[in-house]
Amino acid sequence: MIDLQIFFIGLFLGIDITHARLVVFALDNKARMVLNNPEGIYDDAIAATETAANNLLTLLQLKKTDKSTRIGATSNKGVARTNLEVYIGNKIGVVRDKFGGKNDPRFKATFPDKMKGFYNKIETDFDINVAALIAKAHQYSSVIGADIETNLTSLYHIYTTASATQMDDNVKWSADIVNEQMAADVLSDQLTDNVLMIAHNNRRSTTAAKLYFDTTLLYPQQQKQIFRRTIAANTEMEICPFEYHASKRTKVFVKGVATLTFGMKLYGIKIGETLTLATGGKADVAFDFYYHNGTSFYVKNSSDNEGVFQFTIMK
Repeated sequence: MIDLQIFFIGLFLGIDITHARLVVFALDNKARMVLNNPEGIYDDAIAATETAANNLLTLLQLKKTDKSTRIGATSNKGVARTNLEVYIGNKIGVVRDKFGGKNDPRFKATFPDKMKGFYNKIETDFDINVAALIAKAHQYSSVIGADIETNLTSLYHIYTTASATQMDDNVKWSADIVNEQMAADVLSDQLTDNVLMIAHNNRRSTTAAKLYFDTTLLYPQQQKQIFRRTIAANTEMEICPFEYHASKRTKVFVKGVATLTFGMKLYGIKIGETLTLATGGKADVAFDFYYHNGTSFYVKNSSDNEGVFQFTIMK
């Protein structure tokens, strides 16, 4: 029994369907409806599909742009923190010497954890420790020099600005993800409506589905499918189902001693031309050699010997 719930959820929300491919599929469906629109019955669906697809495409582009900006902001923040850490590391020895040594209470108050207070610390602890260091640099500026406080303050300002920018960019990118998914849901709903409406208007048609929808656009294209088979004497067998494209090709190699005949079927009915190869025979022919449409390939062995072959579909 078909799970009818899928029609309520939507037909195009599978995890293996990317949003980019969903846009391509939707625009292709729109173009097919434009070309096959008797008495304008699909006018509203055409307009709605184009709007939903373009909206999702815009959000995909925006997310990519914001992601690049976010990556740049993260890099800038990392550089700013490194510059601050390097400056502190370069000055800790200067401060120690001006205080008269590492055991001086003022030095201990300024660098209670030495450089461990800055390296490999989580962001919150790092911020607290740098702010405390700046306060101590101000308190002891007459001893260690006012330039240390000034430089620390400047470097910390650069760092906090970069941090705030990164946070804003993270928020934008997170919003982009949510908005993109909402737009994909809308497009999936529209495409589901299109399927139901076209099916209603073409009840019992064996060609309408392929006329209006190219489902191969929804999934990554394999470069080739290889089928290595044996076939018993005086028998016929199915090789594989497929999605028809005239540009696809078949490469066939007969390895055994039997002469084999290969052909195409449309919904189980043999159609078009056949290809017959003897032992060692090879062929490279396009799908449209067999017929202008089809749903599966078959092989026939009319000899008294077992047949062996390799059948490859090239995308």
